[in-house]
Amino acid sequence: MVTIPRALTIAGSDSGGGAGIQADLKTFAALGVHGACAITAITAQNTRTVTAIQDVDARIVKAQINTVVNDIGIDAVKTGMLHTSEIIGIVAQEIRSFKIPTVVDPVMVAKSGAKLLHDDAVSSLKRELLPDATVATPNAPEATVLSGIKVDSVEAAKEAARKISSMGPVGVVVKGGHIPYRGKVADVLYVNGEYHVFETEELPSRTTHGTGCTFSSAIAAYMARGENVTQAVKLAKVFVQDAIRFGVLVGEGVGPVNPMASLYKEAEKHKIWSTSPRHSDCSRVLQLSGKSSRKSTRILPWRWSMQQTLETWLVFLAGYYVWAVSSSHIPAQCSAVHGMLRALFSLPKLTTPQSGRQ
Repeated sequence: MVTIPRALTIAGSDSGGGAGIQADLKTFAALGVHGACAITAITAQNTRTVTAIQDVDARIVKAQINTVVNDIGIDAVKTGMLHTSEIIGIVAQEIRSFKIPTVVDPVMVAKSGAKLLHDDAVSSLKRELLPDATVATPNAPEATVLSGIKVDSVEAAKEAARKISSMGPVGVVVKGGHIPYRGKVADVLYVNGEYHVFETEELPSRTTHGTGCTFSSAIAAYMARGENVTQAVKLAKVFVQDAIRFGVLVGEGVGPVNPMASLYKEAEKHKIWSTSPRHSDCSRVLQLSGKSSRKSTRILPWRWSMQQTLETWLVFLAGYYVWAVSSSHIPAQCSAVHGMLRALFSLPKLTTPQSGRQ
């Protein structure tokens, strides 16, 4: 029997498929974790706006959680959009009995600007849910609301993270997407009395819808797999960078991130390796064409013809391309390069989703 880590997301549904439980479940699957869900609210939204929200009855939310836990079991839980004080109270009560890693993403406002948490529910979140959190992942505006400190710099983020940690969470990550920092994105983690600043490049992309959901669910997935807080956050940062870099360009607004990007990239890497020139192909090139190739088994480079030299460089180019794709130096969708190599070496046509990279 195959065992697999299990994680539960307690969050709202995004009808556009970019954030909420949809992003969470894709993230869990991409990281080799079985994902279950308890839906707290149904939203009507797309890449531009949220047009309607319908809360799920708190009793149904509780029933979803208990039904999953009593049969499947869970190794980590992540909360997202909870919307009301009543739902927060029910979820906090259930989580308190789990005694497992819990990631609280204090979702307050959607990417489009729609409010996803009632004003009177903020105090409930601070009083009832944060004390039992292992990790909290507010962005700068959310950290400002929770801590009362205006988060507009890395130093302010550190102060806010420490203050929020005093409310109960073992670790607090203040996400830096809204904080200017030397042209980079700096997330601040405060855990066990220590600060960690994770710097990544700022990607010029319009595919960032669902970034927060993907990040927090990736942390939960890594913790379900046994990672500690610091390592889970570090790995989640790498994961979400790929999700943004290879985001999906759909709709007219802010497109969704692509949590499956890491899987596509691995699949494409193996596809390219399996069809790119092997040792026998290199040998074929070095054997030269025509009569001269059959006359000698040792051909010196300075006696190669122009065609032989060109063929050898093309083999090198194919190998370099495979390395560059596998190490993320260039996206697998670089059609011009791949088109040329495909014509020369019969590589398959790439099917990786269109990148959100500009």
